[in-house]
Amino acid sequence: MAFPGGSAWAWVRDIAEGYFLLTERPLKQMASPDLDKFQFEVDRRMRDIRSEQPSLDDIPAIQAKNRKIQRLQSALVILQAFRAKNRK
Repeated sequence: MAFPGGSAWAWVRDIAEGYFLLTERPLKQMASPDLDKFQFEVDRRMRDIRSEQPSLDDIPAIQAKNRKIQRLQSALVILQAFRAKNRK
């Protein structure tokens, strides 16, 4: 299955930037190894974003960083809920 955006890394980047809103629909078409790869890339991108330290005076950069983290965290929640639902 091809990831939207070309690769798992590109898809996660698009989600973090707000270009793609994750729902269960694209996840239904993926196999378990693809879901594992997607989760790995989300975790990796979250670590990268958290390691970025904008200046404390740069409020827009701090807000942008927090929005990216929030988008990726919600993608993880959706993925975990999808996996839990399909485990039954």
